[in-house]
Amino acid sequence: MNIFMYLMVIMSIIVTQVYAEKELSCEGMKGKLLIQCEKAIKGNLEDMYRLGGMYYIGEEQPGNKPNAKEAFKWYKKAAEGGYVEAMNNLGVMYQFGQGQPGNKPNYKEAFKWHKKAAEGGNVGAMYNLGAQYGSGLAQPGNKPNYKEALKWYKKAADAGVAIAMFQLGGMYQSGEGQPGSKANYKEALKWYKKAAYRRDARAMNDLGMMYQLGEGQPGNKPNYKEALKWYKKAADGGRAMAMLNLGRMYHSGQGQPGNKPNYKEALKWYKKAAEGRGVEAMFYLADMYYYGEGLPGNKPHYKEAFKWYKKAAESGRVEAMSNLGVMYYTGEGQPENKPNYKEAIKWVKKAVEGGNVEAMFVLGGMYYNGEGQPNYGKAIKWWKKAADAGNVLAMYNLGVMYYNGEGQPGNKPDYQEALKWYKMAAAAGDERAKKSILKIQKLIQQDKES
Repeated sequence: MNIFMYLMVIMSIIVTQVYAEKELSCEGMKGKLLIQCEKAIKGNLEDMYRLGGMYYIGEEQPGNKPNAKEAFKWYKKAAEGGYVEAMNNLGVMYQFGQGQPGNKPNYKEAFKWHKKAAEGGNVGAMYNLGAQYGSGLAQPGNKPNYKEALKWYKKAADAGVAIAMFQLGGMYQSGEGQPGSKANYKEALKWYKKAAYRRDARAMNDLGMMYQLGEGQPGNKPNYKEALKWYKKAADGGRAMAMLNLGRMYHSGQGQPGNKPNYKEALKWYKKAAEGRGVEAMFYLADMYYYGEGLPGNKPHYKEAFKWYKKAAESGRVEAMSNLGVMYYTGEGQPENKPNYKEAIKWVKKAVEGGNVEAMFVLGGMYYNGEGQPNYGKAIKWWKKAADAGNVLAMYNLGVMYYNGEGQPGNKPDYQEALKWYKMAAAAGDERAKKSILKIQKLIQQDKES
């Protein structure tokens, strides 16, 4: 027996003695939990670790409900005794507040135990330590330490941890931890590929994105064929973002014969992503239904468009709120195509509150057309807001209103204000406004001469 093995035996004996002396009880337990507890109280570190694991997943617990407090207790005993796997799990529990007072995370303790476990060779802990360095948790000023993150991700990746390979790819792609924070696309591609070949769907998606953008490609030229290939793999692996990206490529015609859009495939992948709760996909899917893209005879399907705009709007997509409001206003997709002005105003206002300039323009139009009775004052108010935010159509419409005297005292035209807004619209490229300027300048001149 060599000296190293002898020392290990001595340590094992000492640990057994120390924990055997503690007053630990398996009273009230039964079944597998009792058997494991009886092993653990004899002081064997692996048995303590296994008992902690049983509590953690809720095995042999009432209702199979995890017991974080007991899991933490046994992981801690095993970790303090030097069991590396327990150190990592203890770090995870500290990080997420499991078994802690008020379920409050303790990042400092998490970092401490992840570091011990990582230095002890636990590959999961290497990844967890890299993640803590990368996020800044338990670091001075909560500032990320990308150099250390890269180091520990690399150790975990070299040991075969796919998620670490994926994170490495992301760091190289963004330039985190690189000289001058400069992206290293060659390394990013390398690590994304390693993770992708281990069936990491996120890596497949990001690999597809790099090919689509031409990152790391000769002359930075996009490789749509490879992009489609990897998006497809990621999508088949259940990655909703890849489904969305596939839909976008088919929708725009990227990688298609003659760069011609394939609406049928776009609709298919948007729908898959939308059904997976992808909000962006819900919006694009609604657009396709609204304009009839990919549908028989290119005929719009307003009922489906309304359904998906509503889902996207309720999930927070601001543009969908505006479009939903318009559909309520026109009655498209509604029972008997009957408008619902109250809901229309409600949803467009929500979009406005979300900062959507187009919605300001739409809201102005709703007030201008009215519900039987126009409200020119409110129309001017919202078109002014839209115009001030750069909406050219709102500028032109304001010019028209002032020209016609709509919303003015005595319905009297205000040619100077009309000219002001026409000029703004014309400067932004509106051809109608340019023609209107000449017309209104003549009227102003005639007023001066009369």
